[in-house]
Amino acid sequence: MLIFDAAVVYWRLIRRYHQMELRHIISELHYIANGHLDHRINFNSSGSTQSVVDSVTPWWIVLLLH
Repeated sequence: MLIFDAAVVYWRLIRRYHQMELRHIISELHYIANGHLDHRINFNSSGSTQSVVDSVTPWWIVLLLH
């Protein structure tokens, strides 16, 4: 039972961490929406969170900022 409890706690910590990452990305999107259109989301992650960042950062903005 102890191993199951530890696995559940680990799973909940991972979920909470991903929620915090998404909250950070959303706050960056609000910053961009408030008129800071030259702002770029600098966020490197692996998995589904990185695909969210890639989908909201258009390729042409990346080219303009380099």
